[in-house]
Amino acid sequence: MATAEPVMVPAKPITIPVELVIEPAHPVTAPASQQFGTATPDASGWYMPTYRERDISDWVPEVRRLKRSGELEAALTLATGCMDAMVQAAERNPANVMEHYVIEVVRIQHKMARYSDEVNTIESWLGREIPASRDDHRLDLRKRLAKARELVARSEGRDSSAHHAEWKRLVALQKASKQQGAPASTPPARQSPRAQVIPERAAASHQPAPSRARASSSRRRPSKFIPALDEFLAQPFVAADFETANRSSGVSACQIALVRVESGRVVDRFNTLLKPPSGFDDFEFTYLHGISARDTRTAPSWPDIIPAIRGFAGDATVYAHNAPFDSRVWRQLDEFFHTRSLPDGGVIASKQHSRSAGV
Repeated sequence: MATAEPVMVPAKPITIPVELVIEPAHPVTAPASQQFGTATPDASGWYMPTYRERDISDWVPEVRRLKRSGELEAALTLATGCMDAMVQAAERNPANVMEHYVIEVVRIQHKMARYSDEVNTIESWLGREIPASRDDHRLDLRKRLAKARELVARSEGRDSSAHHAEWKRLVALQKASKQQGAPASTPPARQSPRAQVIPERAAASHQPAPSRARASSSRRRPSKFIPALDEFLAQPFVAADFETANRSSGVSACQIALVRVESGRVVDRFNTLLKPPSGFDDFEFTYLHGISARDTRTAPSWPDIIPAIRGFAGDATVYAHNAPFDSRVWRQLDEFFHTRSLPDGGVIASKQHSRSAGV
């Protein structure tokens, strides 16, 4: 009996479920679009960059708080994020250059003795060859770069004399610039909000003791800015007060407050935020007066309020608690915007008499 040939029946394919898991070689971070926001630019192309859905200027108080509490790693992370947002904005348009945020990062790196990182941060920024918005900030960065290079060279046993000589040259140049009236590049020591942006006070606080004594005695002499009390109360007057975003110029004014007084009584008030023009909008003093770029985003510019100021002040004499400062701010605003709003008599000091009048 013949044996039948075996019939080969193809087997059904067997599917074995396999879960394929691929571990990333590096941690995955959120896309840049989620880290850095994009605001609508103004006519000049300027906008305030954002980091973690907040204007970078709004992070300044938090960075300072972290530094004061000794949380330098957290402060560095936050400051670096703000700097990177600024760099991204500056690469789109040089109008967005705000080197204060680079300086903040390298300050923290220097305090942490991370001198190589400090060198890399500054070289990376300067290597982009984006024009500086403020000469004093650029000079400060070059000075810090020379010192950081000197410290790196020392730590590696190399000759650091050339870097030290360059640092000394830049320190001398920075001092000369300040003496000539150029804006200082570092924010002042923490002061009360009434005194936050008065260069005269900041300069006096850094004078040697004999100079301060002379300055004190000179302040006791009669001043052309201070009227007699009877003259002060004899006619209607307007008290003025400005806040500025930074010490670069009075053009950075971000708020003006006016009070009209008649017969010793406050009869009217005018108060508005101001939007500083591009190049003068680095909000270094948010931590003092609480005003940020976000607050002024839709605020009027100086020319917009000129009719209101003229109507409010009229022919009244204008006084201010800190006349040299407020008068300078007012004058520089008029010069920059080609407006005429500063009264012919300027702004007169009223610190003592306004207290008597209850202003």
